[in-house]
Amino acid sequence: MTHPQMNIVLSGDDNYSKYMAVTMQNIVHFLAPGTKVNFLILDSGIRPESKAKLQQFADTLDQVQIHIFDIVEHYADELAKLAPYRHGSKKNTITAGTYGLFFVAEAFPEFDKALYIDVDVIVRQNLQPAFDTDIEDKYGAVVRMLTHAQLGSLKSSRSGKPFPQNFQDLFGKSSENYFNAGVQLLNLKRMREEKVKDQLSDTLTNIPLEVFHTEVNYHNQDIFNAVFAGKVAFLPTRYNCQVKNVNKIKRRFLRLGLDFSEFQPEFENPAIIHYSGRRKPWNDKNLFASELWWDAASRTPFAEEINQKYQQDLGKKLKTAKGLLNWLFDFRLDKHQKHIKLFGITLLRDR
Repeated sequence: MTHPQMNIVLSGDDNYSKYMAVTMQNIVHFLAPGTKVNFLILDSGIRPESKAKLQQFADTLDQVQIHIFDIVEHYADELAKLAPYRHGSKKNTITAGTYGLFFVAEAFPEFDKALYIDVDVIVRQNLQPAFDTDIEDKYGAVVRMLTHAQLGSLKSSRSGKPFPQNFQDLFGKSSENYFNAGVQLLNLKRMREEKVKDQLSDTLTNIPLEVFHTEVNYHNQDIFNAVFAGKVAFLPTRYNCQVKNVNKIKRRFLRLGLDFSEFQPEFENPAIIHYSGRRKPWNDKNLFASELWWDAASRTPFAEEINQKYQQDLGKKLKTAKGLLNWLFDFRLDKHQKHIKLFGITLLRDR
C-alpha cells in the first residue's frame, strides 16, 4: 500500500528556525494517518545548534524526514547580486532568505513538487488536498490576493499609482491574478526545466535600483508574480487566508458592487491563516486561532526560547505609551477576530 506524501518547503535564517519547528508541528498535527512528510528547509543562516534541534525534533516525528540546504554556502555569488535589492527601512529589510525561494528547485533536485509556506501562519486543516492540486503544465498553484487582484482601486504604496497600472508599467503584465507569495505549490520539475531560477533573478536585477526603491512594493512577491503570470493554477482562498483584512475587503467589494459571498466560507473556515503584517502569532496571543500556534510551540524543543522571546518583546512594548495602552486595552469584536482585553487580562479570545 502506498502512503500519501507531501513535500513542504520552509525558508529562513536563525531568527525563524524556531518558528519553522512550530509550523512543522502544526502541519503534522492535522495529517491523515500514514501520511509521510518531507520538510525541505532553505537555510539562509541557521546556526548549527538550531539545525541540530530541528533535526532532533524531526527524528521524534514518525511521519517526517527533514532535508536542510544551505543557500548561503551554495549560492553566495548569486545572493550577492540580489542583496542590493531591498528597501532600507528598519521596518522593511530583507535577508538572504527573502530571495532564497528563487533557488528551491535546484536545491532539492530529488523532488518534483513541493508546497512552500511562510512561517508566520497558523495551519488549521490537513494540507493534502492543496498538495494534490494538478500543476503538471504549470509553474505552480497560488492564492489570488483579493486586495490587489479583484480590487484594482488600490494604489501602490511606493509609486502612488494605481496598483494595476504600477505593476503593468514595471513588468508588462496584468495584475488581474496577482497572488500572495506566502503559500505556493511549486512544480519544481518544470521550474528546473525552464530555468525559472534564472528568470526570477534576471527579472529582479534588470530593474534599475532607483526604480526598485520607488516602484517595487513586495520584493520577491512582485518578482514571482511577474515570472509566474499566466503559468499558475489557483488554490482556494482558504489556503492563504489573511483574516485581518476581511472587513476591509468586504467594504471594497461593496463599494465596487462586487459579490463577496463566494469568499465568505473561505474566511469562516480557513486552512491556513497567514499573518503577513506586524502582528504575528508569536508576539500576539489574541490573534485568531493563536491557541493552535502556541499549543504547537509547546511541543517543540524551542518552547522555552519562544516564550522568552515573547516576554522580551512584551517588555519592550510596555516601555512605550502606545504599546502599554494596546496591552492594557484591546477590543476586536468583528466576526473573524473577537477578543477583549482589559488591564492586561484577556476576557474573550477567538477559538
